This record gives sequence, structure tokens and C-alpha cells, in this order.
Amino acid sequence: MKRYLLHFALVGISSFQLAHGSERLCVVAGQYQGTYVGSDEGRLTVNVDPRTGITTGIARSSRTVDQLAIGGVVNNDGQMSSDGAVEGGTRFVGQFSNAGIARGEWSKPVTINGVPQTAGGFWELTRVGTAAGCEGKAN
Repeated sequence: MKRYLLHFALVGISSFQLAHGSERLCVVAGQYQGTYVGSDEGRLTVNVDPRTGITTGIARSSRTVDQLAIGGVVNNDGQMSSDGAVEGGTRFVGQFSNAGIARGEWSKPVTINGVPQTAGGFWELTRVGTAAGCEGKAN
């Protein structure tokens, strides 16, 4: 009987978090817009899921007009990493704050004249929308 009650309680808590977003992730969850600069430059649009911390978005180069799908995970402390989740090996790492600002670095392996190199620079995002289920929880 105790096992069933514990299972019911865990399912209930998980369902509540899925329906309402994690309290800790709600402070960084939502829609963001921003820019990246360095070896390339352009605009970023990113969404942070309030239940999982999964980030999805698009990077649009203003130099080459290329688009790059980006993704990653933001943990409960606001740290983000995109290792293995971005096209072409591009890596985004950084920090999301509860003030609605995120900053970090990006890098991408490139080959120039047959020589492997690393392109990179910095990125910054500003939250432009709160995630559903997080109303009143985000700063």
C-alpha cells in the first residue's frame, strides 16, 4: 500500500511540474532574442522550456545569410550548454540569469585553406516572453 501511495505522490508531483513548469526553471524559461558576434555575426532566437530546460532556436548569420538550428539544455543554476545539439559542431555555452539576460560564448570548428581552426565569439540574449505555466514565477 505504501508503495502505491509513494508512486501516486511522485506521479502527482511530476504532473504538477509538467503542467506548471519547474519553479527554478521558470525564472529563466521563455522566449529570447539577441545577437552573436565574433568570427561571424547575426541574430538569435531561442526558447527555453520551463519543464525540461531544453533550449531550441535559430541563429541567422548577417554575413552569409545562413541559418543554423541550435539547441541545448539549461540546468537549474541557469548554466547552458549545447554540446552535440547544434548543426555543424557549433557550441554555445553560457549563463541565463533570473533578470532575463543570457550571455556566453560560441565556437565552431572550421577549415580555412585546408587548416582546421576554431571560429567563435560571444552571444547575448534578452527575454521577450515568459513561458506558459510560469506567469508570476519569472522575475
